[in-house]
Amino acid sequence: MLQPLLIEIGVEELPAIPLLKELPNISNKWSKILEENALLSDFEFYYTPRRLVLWHAEFQVKQEDTVEELFGAPVDIAFKDGEPTPAALGFAKKCGVSIDVLGRSEKSGKEVLYFNKTIKGKESKSLIPTMIEEFIKSLSFGKSMRWGSNSESFIRPIRWLGVNFGHETVAMQYLNVTSSNKTYVHRQASFESKEYKDPKAFFEILKNGKVDLFDSSRRDTILNQFELLEADQNIKIEIDEDLLNEVIAITEHPVSLLGTFSEAFLELPNEVIITSMREHQRYFPVFKEGKLSNHFVVVSNAVTNDYSLIVSGNEKVLHARLADALFFYHNDLDRGLLNNGLEKVVYMNGLGDLMQKLQRESS
Repeated sequence: MLQPLLIEIGVEELPAIPLLKELPNISNKWSKILEENALLSDFEFYYTPRRLVLWHAEFQVKQEDTVEELFGAPVDIAFKDGEPTPAALGFAKKCGVSIDVLGRSEKSGKEVLYFNKTIKGKESKSLIPTMIEEFIKSLSFGKSMRWGSNSESFIRPIRWLGVNFGHETVAMQYLNVTSSNKTYVHRQASFESKEYKDPKAFFEILKNGKVDLFDSSRRDTILNQFELLEADQNIKIEIDEDLLNEVIAITEHPVSLLGTFSEAFLELPNEVIITSMREHQRYFPVFKEGKLSNHFVVVSNAVTNDYSLIVSGNEKVLHARLADALFFYHNDLDRGLLNNGLEKVVYMNGLGDLMQKLQRESS
């Protein structure tokens, strides 16, 4: 018999880079646990910054029964003058049966004692909590943290656990969190937990609560929004695949917004502007007529009817970064590669200043 199984591990916001590094291993780790428990089946893995979800449309209610074959000592050793020897008695005890129940079989060209027994499969419901705990412990994100009175750690605090099997909640507790049939939607949609009775209701609650659970869908949403911006503004958005994956990992409700910065900053080399955008702010650079434009695209995770404040806030942050970059750029142009002033900078105690270091290395 098969039943749907839904597992949701709710966490505080996951950092994108560690999550993306571990992402290729996550499904394999769950598959390994399923195989070890004789419950291997097809499943899907989904994630957002606040949740890790394992979804089995069909999951076995119990393990399959298995037959265990046991081989004992050769018959000529197990019996002497028609009487069972300690070898036969020990084998019977191991099998949990009397001597007369033991059978005979051939192994390696000899007749040996033989017994087979059926091992009843365990109920999946009794195994799932231990499997989930093992799965969480198997995840490796690099640095981890402890919270509350817990002695064990995870990349971020676990705040809720949803374990729905056959439309019923599987009882378990891990790191002081008790499983339930409740989930949380986007923070700006509601702070209250939402109760669901089955997986279908769970997926509907997230959808209505401004949470796009599927990373492939979030990718399509972002790329479609980029296309609309490009067509509307006659621009070209440069898509960096690593940055796109990172943005997908940190959003549940992606909204692409176009911002601007002063044209005066275009005096800076393109590499400086793009690095300030991409590495520090996760912005996508914009080109117009083949040249870098004084625009950028930020992918917001907010839910609001007015995104103007979000755009202006990001514009202010980028302005400050580019103003710093422009100051140091002008400073470098004025000074060039002059060594004046290096004698005022200590290289290391006991090893003099930077000018002395330069002279040692050039001699």
